[in-house]
Amino acid sequence: MTKKEIITAAYQNNAVDFMKFLWNSRIGYEVLYQDNLFDDNDGYCNLSVAGMPEGESILFFDGEFQGL
Repeated sequence: MTKKEIITAAYQNNAVDFMKFLWNSRIGYEVLYQDNLFDDNDGYCNLSVAGMPEGESILFFDGEFQGL
């Protein structure tokens, strides 16, 4: 999956649904930081996704995509 496709999916989903999308698409990801261990749509959620350039990550705040 390309960087553009990953960003498009992040923009179209909240944080939880984006992680489900990655899981179902078998795309590796790592949660770098999250405010709330019980709800990824509450507070900050920062994800490193396979296929993204080194050092870039996806940022969500209160479930909404904020950018790289």
